Amino acid sequence: MKRKRRRFVTKRLNSWTVDGREEFSEFSVVGSFADNPEAFVSHAAMLKDFVELPAQAAVAVWHMGPPLVAGERLSSEASERAREIQAEIVGDIALSIPERNKMKNWIAKVDKQRRPRPPFQQYVIQPPMKWERSEKGRKLYQRFSCAGFVIECFVAAGINLIDSASLPAVDEQLLSAAYPVLVRIEQTTPEAQAKFGFKGRGDLGLVDEGPWPIVLAGYLFHSLQRASSENPRPAAHALLPCAS
Repeated sequence: MKRKRRRFVTKRLNSWTVDGREEFSEFSVVGSFADNPEAFVSHAAMLKDFVELPAQAAVAVWHMGPPLVAGERLSSEASERAREIQAEIVGDIALSIPERNKMKNWIAKVDKQRRPRPPFQQYVIQPPMKWERSEKGRKLYQRFSCAGFVIECFVAAGINLIDSASLPAVDEQLLSAAYPVLVRIEQTTPEAQAKFGFKGRGDLGLVDEGPWPIVLAGYLFHSLQRASSENPRPAAHALLPCAS
């Protein structure tokens, strides 16, 4: 049966009733909120399959947790918990079949890259995507932030979500609210940090004392909500200080 082409929507899911569930396509962007009073979007991912939302349970996604879950090989290496998130917000811009096919091809290429197993050696915060290279400069594998992974996947389909030249500076307080994964790893023991590959903030691109021009996960949803039937693929979103 041919699926009906969706309308454009970006919406918090906890405002819906069960009777208001809708089917969202693979590669729709979903996110979860940080457990803090500001309710920052702390994580972003893409649906792995067609899913009805809101869902009563966690949903399968492609994302940078860390660890990276992208493609069948990496997915098989990750725990069940790492392969899912609780979707609390969704952004859908009615991706076409050719666009989704390009995104699938990109996911498959990322899956073939040989990267270290420790999760924080797959992860980076600034910039949102970084190539690790050999001593001779050959590209080895990509590291991502959660937002950077989504951004690069959409770029593969010819869709630019974020204007990286317009990123507002993020201070320590906002960084802690929007990146709880960083707060958690910094609060663990040195032994746990070594196990998960955490080598300090500098290894994640956070040099000096800040503030830093960082892509926050919430920026993706601000970008996606600009799409409409009249302008389905707007230019990359230029940020204003400081949306989350």
